[in-house]
Amino acid sequence: MLPELLAPVGSEEMCHAAVQNGADAIYVGIPGFNARRREADLPFAEIEKITYYSRLYGVKVYFACNILVSNEELANFETVITPYLELCPDAVIVQDIGLVKWFRTVAPWLPVHASTQMTIASSEAVQMAEEMGISRCVLARELSIEQIKSIRKKCPSMELEVFIHGAMCISYSGQCFASEYFGGRSANRGECAQPCRLPYKFVIDGKVQANSKPYLLSTNDLCALPVLDELLACGINSLKIEGRLKSSEYVASVVAAYRSKVNSMESIFSRGFTTGWLKEGQKQYVVNGETSGNRGSFLGQVKKIKGSKVWLKTENECKAGDGILFTRGEHSLGGRVFKVEHEGDLLCLEFSKEKNFSGATLAYINDSPSKEKEIRSSFKSKRKISVNIELSGAIGKALVLKIEDIEIQSDFVLEKGNLADFDFGLSHTPYICENPVIKVDKNVFVNSKMIRNLRQKAVEKLNEARTTRIFPGLCKANFNLKDKIIYASDKKVGIATMQIHQEGDKPIKEKLIALKPDFVLIRNLGVLKELQNLGLELRGDYSLNVKNSLSAEYFLQKGITCFCKSPLPIFHTKHCFFAAAFSDNKIYPHCGQPCKKHRLEIEDRYGKRHPVQVDEACRNTIISSPPRSN
Repeated sequence: MLPELLAPVGSEEMCHAAVQNGADAIYVGIPGFNARRREADLPFAEIEKITYYSRLYGVKVYFACNILVSNEELANFETVITPYLELCPDAVIVQDIGLVKWFRTVAPWLPVHASTQMTIASSEAVQMAEEMGISRCVLARELSIEQIKSIRKKCPSMELEVFIHGAMCISYSGQCFASEYFGGRSANRGECAQPCRLPYKFVIDGKVQANSKPYLLSTNDLCALPVLDELLACGINSLKIEGRLKSSEYVASVVAAYRSKVNSMESIFSRGFTTGWLKEGQKQYVVNGETSGNRGSFLGQVKKIKGSKVWLKTENECKAGDGILFTRGEHSLGGRVFKVEHEGDLLCLEFSKEKNFSGATLAYINDSPSKEKEIRSSFKSKRKISVNIELSGAIGKALVLKIEDIEIQSDFVLEKGNLADFDFGLSHTPYICENPVIKVDKNVFVNSKMIRNLRQKAVEKLNEARTTRIFPGLCKANFNLKDKIIYASDKKVGIATMQIHQEGDKPIKEKLIALKPDFVLIRNLGVLKELQNLGLELRGDYSLNVKNSLSAEYFLQKGITCFCKSPLPIFHTKHCFFAAAFSDNKIYPHCGQPCKKHRLEIEDRYGKRHPVQVDEACRNTIISSPPRSN
């Protein structure tokens, strides 16, 4: 069975775009509680329409509630969430472990999916999620196909979901504090300001590298099309498309591309594509460092510039009206094409007025009105649901129309006459019938008007049957929301685990038992699973994202004795900055291990320098700039 294709929805129009182009499921954010709080919240009435429209076509609806919540928010959460739960979503996507407990207690009928913000990157973490009552894990984007296969083998009963397309974060999701550090806006509260898209510089052994590419933290966009067959072979349950601040046209083109496995979305929005971490190799290709914005699809190489004309060497095509982006070193410039002509083996682009394209080297199409118009036409009702139809009638009896299990009878009896030509008029409905069954006597009078009246009533009832859900109600619960986040106050010496626990990491329990530390600082779900019941004192780090009493209670029940107020880093990443700075992105063991020979910092636009640290798995941590001594 093929996995579902899951698309983001930020408006009613985007829902139409996703559904009509082949999405099996959509996800939409609960206002005030989703990871896209920078966007305008959808009114409840629009979410209700989105839910109805999706259900009509048999498309599942997931509500994203994927941020950390406070005790104050939990106290009023039932009042806020109940209207949305009454819509009976197919699942809710959650980051906060306290919210997992809330949903499992108050709405046990509702499946809970673990958001990628929960940083689930190992089979041990998946097993912890399963113990919580979670039915699906959205895996970390940093996993390779081989690691996903391993998790599937070890966790056969858990539904697994992976991202296949869209923007990627430089940091492990749920472990990025850059936006909070630079601007006081927490990504774990849905307020990410995307500081990773700003320019930075490498500083090697105290010396600023003036020639380093400017966008050192800005990742390319994920595109799994080249490895889709391998991914499908892993036994994944859901393929997820990211849609942060994207357009309806973007969603339509990406859904259609994966539904047909044809790549046609580059001209809609693209920072350049990468298969991300799905394929391991000798190099890392997640960050190119040259741009942080929409580059679009490659058009060609600039060969000549004169006045308002630019000649390209290309095998691709563009049209008048297309927006063209030219690269010139670290900078880019663009314009809209006025006229396109072929001159020998070159393509001549003429712009409406002379522009300073001097020095331009490469050209990209980053906006195509004709393409967008074509895509917008796909929003209309082209997706059809196959139904069975039977029409029956005889003299002196009612005319009966049956569509699936819905049966409608006329309020009149049929009279003698001639059976006229007619059709069932389904073209303006979501339904189609290839072979209707006609059981009407030929000596009775039946015409299209009679059938139209019956069809309208039958379709209304069929729509109602397809979209109606019975709300099971909520269970009563009295949560103790008194502060349970107990912080350590002693001066014991402990050992911290690695920040990230990823599939294939070496077990550490034997080493820790031999060292006999005063305590172990637990930084993730995976290592908590490994170190439970060993007789060691376990303390929780900030990276467990404990913000309320319900999540604190969960960890206390799992053996955590207290929590430590560790200094917040900026973020954690699988991307190796040492490899990028020293070895043309070659990764271990081909990199020469510059991390053991040099000191690397990243300088921001204010001149602050942030050290890069490397753990034993070559994952990088960017820590905040230390205070300068006077």
